[in-house]
Amino acid sequence: MLEILLDVADTYVTCCIGRSVTPIEDVARRFGLPTARVRHLVHLARERGLLTKMGQGVRGGFLMPHVVRAYREAIEYLDRHTPNATWSQVLGLWASHVRSHEKTQGALALVRQHRLSRTPRRLAEK
Repeated sequence: MLEILLDVADTYVTCCIGRSVTPIEDVARRFGLPTARVRHLVHLARERGLLTKMGQGVRGGFLMPHVVRAYREAIEYLDRHTPNATWSQVLGLWASHVRSHEKTQGALALVRQHRLSRTPRRLAEK
């Protein structure tokens, strides 16, 4: 599923940068999907933190920095190890890099939450 979100989000951003008046419809045509499905996928990409949030009903956005970084890492890895990689291989590796980033961010959030919950108690003991 993440591979599909990344592919749709990347195509959506490309259409928006290309000054498309109807980026959702353009992406739907490219993938052969209904516009409602593409709209939902773009919404999911925003909710998952893959695309920047622009506000309700506002088209546009950019891939988040961690997504772009994961894409570059995937491309560099495949260039070194699989020079003739297919787009599906790029998407798969890109998705795994994004997943590992999400897990890292989730773990960091738990550590921060734990530290914050302990701080007042430690200060009270001193």
